[in-house]
Amino acid sequence: MLCGDEIREQGEGSFQDIQQGDYDTMLPIPYWTWFDKYRDITSKILESKNTNEVKFTWPVIKDMIKNCQAFISGKSLEIIPSLIPIDSFGSFSRAKHRVLMSATTQDDSFFIKGLGFDIDSVARPLTNQEQKWSGEKLILIPSLIHEDLDREMIVNYWGKVNSRRNFGVVSLIPSFIKKGQYERIGSFVVDTDNIYKKVQELKNGCYEKTLVFANRYDGIDLPDDSCRILILDSKPFFDSLLDRYEEQCRISSDIINIRIAQKIEQGLGRSVRGDKDYSVILLVGGDLIKFVKSSGTSKYFSAQTQKQIEIGIQVAEFSREDADDSLQPSDMLLELLDQLLKRDEAWKEYYSEEMKGIGEEEKRKSLYELLKKEYDAEKYFSSGELEKACDKMQSLCDEFSGDKSEKGWYLQQLARYKYQISKVASNEIQKSAFTCNSQLLKPKEGISYSRLEYINENRVSRIRTWISQYTNYQDMMISIDGILQDLSFGIPSEKFEAAIHEIGQALGFLCQRPDKEIKKGPDNLWCVAKDQYFLIECKSEVKADRSEITKHESGQMNTHSAWFEDVYRDANCKRILIIPTKTLSYNAAFTHEVEIMRKKRKDSGSRDEGRHGDLLRRSRRHQSLFQETQHRTPLSPTSLNHTQ
Repeated sequence: MLCGDEIREQGEGSFQDIQQGDYDTMLPIPYWTWFDKYRDITSKILESKNTNEVKFTWPVIKDMIKNCQAFISGKSLEIIPSLIPIDSFGSFSRAKHRVLMSATTQDDSFFIKGLGFDIDSVARPLTNQEQKWSGEKLILIPSLIHEDLDREMIVNYWGKVNSRRNFGVVSLIPSFIKKGQYERIGSFVVDTDNIYKKVQELKNGCYEKTLVFANRYDGIDLPDDSCRILILDSKPFFDSLLDRYEEQCRISSDIINIRIAQKIEQGLGRSVRGDKDYSVILLVGGDLIKFVKSSGTSKYFSAQTQKQIEIGIQVAEFSREDADDSLQPSDMLLELLDQLLKRDEAWKEYYSEEMKGIGEEEKRKSLYELLKKEYDAEKYFSSGELEKACDKMQSLCDEFSGDKSEKGWYLQQLARYKYQISKVASNEIQKSAFTCNSQLLKPKEGISYSRLEYINENRVSRIRTWISQYTNYQDMMISIDGILQDLSFGIPSEKFEAAIHEIGQALGFLCQRPDKEIKKGPDNLWCVAKDQYFLIECKSEVKADRSEITKHESGQMNTHSAWFEDVYRDANCKRILIIPTKTLSYNAAFTHEVEIMRKKRKDSGSRDEGRHGDLLRRSRRHQSLFQETQHRTPLSPTSLNHTQ
């Protein structure tokens, strides 16, 4: 690999996963490597210039390749210009009038940086003041009606074959990772080859099977009876590697959260395509519900969607309060859905009256100004005015002095600009960026590891601190449901490892993610007591039917065990490998005692095969702990003994 050593420095474990062809693992190619080697990379690209992946895009970026950013995964290399080359399309960029229309673009702010629009054109769009909403959507969170109406129950009920249906049922999932459950119960998972045919069949009245679309949140119109029940299953993923990288680096950023909200809204718009159209939209999956319901992120939706979510929450509360105790949870839900699907007059009147109360759209002037500054900085950079680009980016760094994560992001952009002026100064700025936000690029030099040291502090106090970040019990439980959903095999490694980290903190342990934070060591490290550690390696994306632990995977565990011994010397360490299988391949071996945690079983094994835990069962027990601690005042240490 041309840049292999430099990419490896950004994460040993991730680099090895990429070498094994892991689609969901990705790493950025450091900007300093790109600037130093872009000519060599260009030569390699030209060797494949006649392939479809290259020949259509190469003419657009070939003269600005130096100013691109690049990301690599186990399946692809993504090269993206720092600024979209709009000027290359003269018929658009020089047009006197440019009109953009979309039914599902609720926030146009990204046209400022993406297309170079001025702030005024975005702040004052042409709208129909007489029409505040279109169609009728009941956006419902079933788990608010009854806790048994979770993702598993909803998917299993609506995903099964039903020859008596007189309307279509559609589910939108973020990726093909989740398709297995749907296929097992009889749903049809659509792919590129059959999407047109299946959509037409649905519109022609073939309702027997639920159709499942993976990462198709726009471009599909399902009006009227073709989709009366729409399931949004889990929070959408970003498509591009750049977007995925930016999301993991800027998790609390307004910019990222607005883009996530917009993608969700695009999904919500699939089933209602006109004024007289109507549908029920069921939201399932802890991460999606957390984003939609939590006060910190629900604000990013349009005023119309916020009102529809509010209506759905009210309806769920009414249903829960009025429910007949003899009814099963599924019957409670069906009784509620009947009101909309059978066009109950009281429901239609209630919905109309509530929707009339939609407030004015919030004008995010500060966001518009921020994106304009980003655009100006990149414009200067792409035209070679490096000092002006640095000055503009420095002002953004100063603007976020109180937000370390965002300040780090802008410091990294400043370091990227500075590299062509002074490599030494660039590295110093990159060190500051990494100190602010360890999700960013690890600088070429100057970073040292800080050992995870036991603090003689009451563990219950740390648990209280974790709980105190939530404003109420419901927000905490929504967050926990999201964490538990991410603790499932088949979940992308980044989400899974983040959930392990969060569980450790919730249990009052001191936690690190060394591979993420310093680009060396295990996926997760917990300090549970003085000189007592859990070293955790996560293989959440390994397929459930895999028969063996590979030499590569055991080698990773051995390497990280050696790292622990080098850094922590004689401290006690429990080494855990989370993976669906327990059997080592013939040419693999562990150098230390390793325990295997997998689904559904707990056995005893040899030094190589380890012992096995039940991830889901233990996680559910943690959920009980949180319910217990929420109602117990003060928290009692004895209530925590069963989790140790």
